Amino acid sequence: MAALTAAASASLLMLVCRVTQRRGGGEHEFVGLLSRAEALRARLERMIDSDAQAFQNLMAVRRLPRRDPNETTTRRVALRQALSRATHSPLEIAAACADLVAIADRVEALATGEIESDARAARHLARAALLCSLDTVEQNLPHVTEPEQRSAMQRELSSLRSRLSS
Repeated sequence: MAALTAAASASLLMLVCRVTQRRGGGEHEFVGLLSRAEALRARLERMIDSDAQAFQNLMAVRRLPRRDPNETTTRRVALRQALSRATHSPLEIAAACADLVAIADRVEALATGEIESDARAARHLARAALLCSLDTVEQNLPHVTEPEQRSAMQRELSSLRSRLSS
């Protein structure tokens, strides 16, 4: 859901950029902001399916049988991989959302007139998507058992949290 919300935010930012460009405001900077928002929207749209796939895979792995030691081992390995992916996916979404929040901040600062409320709405959507993604990562992170991977994800999570507070 966070990737979908963020993609909607990017689309709204694109609208604000185009309307402001047509009005003759900050044309050069809006070209760059529009390009960045378009790229993030495309990336986030791909993440919608990727994130859903990671979740579906995790649910399927949790249903694997554990009737004997071999099945238990197979399930444990598969679960470790599925949990890793289910944590990595929202982390990727969060990184894209953090970039989107930065773009939204700038677009909102440059927008004038009635379109300012659309820029503000886009920023709120991007921020909400970022918070939701970070919450999902925090929920899943304790289940990532590989120490190096967990540590790297924790560092990325901390970095994204600090970007949120700045």
